[in-house]
Amino acid sequence: MDDVVKQEVERYTRAALKSLDSTPYFRLSYLRGELKKHLPASGVTYPTFVALVVEGIAKHPCLDLQHNGFVLSRGCIPHVNDRSMETMAAKCTVKAKAYVQRHPASSDAYFPVLHVHAIVQKCTSADRRSCCKLSSEWHKTLPWSLVSDSNPVLVSKIGFDKTADAPHWTMREKTVDSIESLVAILAFDPAFQSHSMVAVSCELSVCHFTSLATCTTMYHIDCLASGGVSAVVKVLRPHFENAQLTKVWFDVHADAVDLHAHVPGLCLAGTWDLQV
Repeated sequence: MDDVVKQEVERYTRAALKSLDSTPYFRLSYLRGELKKHLPASGVTYPTFVALVVEGIAKHPCLDLQHNGFVLSRGCIPHVNDRSMETMAAKCTVKAKAYVQRHPASSDAYFPVLHVHAIVQKCTSADRRSCCKLSSEWHKTLPWSLVSDSNPVLVSKIGFDKTADAPHWTMREKTVDSIESLVAILAFDPAFQSHSMVAVSCELSVCHFTSLATCTTMYHIDCLASGGVSAVVKVLRPHFENAQLTKVWFDVHADAVDLHAHVPGLCLAGTWDLQV
């Protein structure tokens, strides 16, 4: 690769990354169109030029290339304007190379941009309502092919920022080993009501545990001790299908397969994914 091509690749790589910082998704056809208009006159072919730029995006030092999918940096920060927020945000940009490799036939592929998910100690009711509103608005910006009825679990997957006024936080852990305890927690813990937010992890294909995390407590639900997986999922179903309750998942696609096996017709609403 000669110097002219290298300079052009670096220039358009920077431009693409800058665009990803300010848009909810990135249209691959736009990138290809721009590159075609500015193809260097040094003998490099158009497909090669596009591939080099995409590779440059994927090799950005702030991207995590360990997973075959989009990733989001998770962590706890003391202040929303902390310098670490910028670092986390940079790590939440798209893994373009992996996406293109998995969708070679798509001429108009989208690169969802996952922003920061900050775990903080305090969150006001106004903050929670803002998060729910943000989820709804960003959901409208996603391409219809990603939110169609044929794939109902693939809904809005955008991270968010919340304000924090305490530099440290603690997380309590509690094991739930009866269906009665689970029903009581869901009924009385305000974190499971509308305009709130919880993190969800279902490792049903590996073990019979489901974890629900609020800002203060991690609930580990022993499905076998609580009447079986199907019984637990049926109790959780109204919360999974409540669009006003924001659920943050860690790889919802794999979990959804297991959930649908136990409760057919389950539709995961108000769902954000940290790993697409």
